Amino acid sequence: MGRKLFLQINMTVDGYIEDAKGEIDWHFADDEFDAFILDTLRSIDGMVFGRVAFEKLAAYWPTAAQMAQSDAQRETARLMNELPKYVVSRTLTGSDWTGSHVVSGDVRAEIQQLKAQPGKD
Repeated sequence: MGRKLFLQINMTVDGYIEDAKGEIDWHFADDEFDAFILDTLRSIDGMVFGRVAFEKLAAYWPTAAQMAQSDAQRETARLMNELPKYVVSRTLTGSDWTGSHVVSGDVRAEIQQLKAQPGKD
């Protein structure tokens, strides 16, 4: 059957997550949101991103545990840093973020290959 690829996206009612300046510093999370994200991360074996989202996340997560205010936030940071990350990009050649892999060839074939591997979604 293979692993499932599913979309998990955060956005505001108007269809965006960034403000007009491209910032997400207005974003907040409560205990329920933290638990949802942590449950999701525990249920998967990897994440696929586009380049822009990936670069924003790569700038935040490597040091996020130092700013965490709860055990759930620390565990989320650990998983975000440990899980394999696949970034779809024609321009990115690599990343210093641990576990990152650039998908730049036949994206469909590479994603199908990931889905065919044993493991979690």
